[in-house]
Amino acid sequence: MTDQVHALFDRVWSKGEVHLIDDLITDDFVWKDVIWMSSKRVVGKKAFSSFVQQMREAYPDLSYEVGQVGVCDPIHVFVHWTCHGTNLKPTNDNKGRPHKPTFHESHISGIDFITFNDDRSRLQEIVIYRQPTLEEREFLEEEALEQERWSMIKLERLHFDGASQ
Repeated sequence: MTDQVHALFDRVWSKGEVHLIDDLITDDFVWKDVIWMSSKRVVGKKAFSSFVQQMREAYPDLSYEVGQVGVCDPIHVFVHWTCHGTNLKPTNDNKGRPHKPTFHESHISGIDFITFNDDRSRLQEIVIYRQPTLEEREFLEEEALEQERWSMIKLERLHFDGASQ
């Protein structure tokens, strides 16, 4: 299982060798980032390959380092990793809205919880718990301000409605 993990991080993510995806993941593979895309998932080989390519285009120097791999049971592992990359191309926020490149180098770390298929030959699911990048923090701050404005408007309206009765 650790060979597949290292191939995913060292060769697919860090070197962009997306052709390896066919041999590394199941047809119904699911990738879920709980920080950034908590309500969305990347499902299947084609979608995951496209996602990796998009990330590598936005962060062409993207590089991962695997720290520790912890085997939980016959089909589950935890992987601690760090990565860095410079945002040189447009990205989309968690709602699909485009944003200009920041030209900022991000350094983040995280832990992936990986589920393998029953014969442990391929990855079936990855759930990612990680720090947000600088760009993501900015998007999340904008989103929080939007929610705060909505809450304030809603509260003012409730107060107004109550006073008019």
